[in-house]
Amino acid sequence: AVLILFTCFACCCVNKCRSMNARGRDGGNKNSKKSIEGKQTYSIQRPFVTRSAGGPIDDRRNLPLGVRLHGALKLRGAGLTGRGIRVAVIDSGIDKDHPGFNGMVKKQTWYRSGTPLSEDDHGTHVSGTIHFMAPDAELYDYRVFGDKGDVDGDNAIAESIRQACADGCHIINMSLRVSYPIVPAVRSAVKFAYSRGVYMVCAAGNSGDGD
Repeated sequence: AVLILFTCFACCCVNKCRSMNARGRDGGNKNSKKSIEGKQTYSIQRPFVTRSAGGPIDDRRNLPLGVRLHGALKLRGAGLTGRGIRVAVIDSGIDKDHPGFNGMVKKQTWYRSGTPLSEDDHGTHVSGTIHFMAPDAELYDYRVFGDKGDVDGDNAIAESIRQACADGCHIINMSLRVSYPIVPAVRSAVKFAYSRGVYMVCAAGNSGDGD
C-alpha cells in the first residue's frame, strides 16, 4: 500500500486544470472561482494533460525518466510491484486498450462520457504513471468527466468512491479538484471510504502556494 500511495502522489500535481462546471463544459456558470458572502467558492475542475515532446525512454529498463526519478528502479529491485493491490482512478477515463497497460485495467465504470479519450486523456496519463511505478497493481477506472451523463461531476465522484469500496479497491486516486465548499455527498463518501480502511490520495493543487 505504501508503494501505491507514493506512486499516486507522484502523479497528482504534474498538470494544469481547465475550468469546468459540475455538469460539463457547456452549461451553467463558467466561472471556477466565485464569492458568496465574502467567502471564496470553487466549482469542480476538469483536469487535462499539457503535452510536450518528452524525452527518450530508458532502453535498459524501458521506463520513462519521470518514474525513474521517483524511484521506480529501486522499487522494482526490491520486488515491490503492487501485486495484489487494486487502485481506483477517479478521473476522465482510461484508454484500457493502450498496449502499455498490459491488460491491467480490470474494470471500467463511467458516470460521464461523450468526450473522446484522445481529448480527455488525463485519466490515461495518471493511470500510466501508476502502472509504470507498480506494474502488477490492478487498475479500476471510474470516469467522472465528459459532456454527457445522468449525474453531475460532484455526485459522480461520490458514487465512484462508494463503488470503488464495493469493488474491493485498496487505494483511491483523485488527481482532481471537487467543488468547494465540499458537497455533502462527497464528504459522506470520503468518510465511508475511511471507515472501510481504504486509502484516498488526492491532489492538493497544481500551481504551488495559494492554489
